[in-house]
Amino acid sequence: MNDFGQLIIEDCKSGKQKIAHKYQVLIYMLLFPLSPKGKALCQGQTPAGRLVYPDEIVEISPLDVDSEFKDFFLQTVAIISGSTPPPQAPSHWECRYCNVPAAYCPARIELGADTGKHDLF
Repeated sequence: MNDFGQLIIEDCKSGKQKIAHKYQVLIYMLLFPLSPKGKALCQGQTPAGRLVYPDEIVEISPLDVDSEFKDFFLQTVAIISGSTPPPQAPSHWECRYCNVPAAYCPARIELGADTGKHDLF
């Protein structure tokens, strides 16, 4: 809680700032008040958010959990829970954390993989 009695959802990060970090905290801010413990602590209010990086603290306003964000969240949930799988968008950045071997995932991208012939570089 801050000095004004407002609950703060805080997430500590060890790397560089990413917009995904903000969305992660916004999701917590949206959903925590709906949980049994959150209902008791938030008392109908949206909590504030805070991202703590090694060199900076980023405050997130409860006002950021607005109708636009809620619509985005609902659309995202509809996509990932739908009967049609979303289009694949593999990248080395994401694939490096996945433990599914390339033999079982044709979309997997390995570092240094042949990405096709082109004349860009």
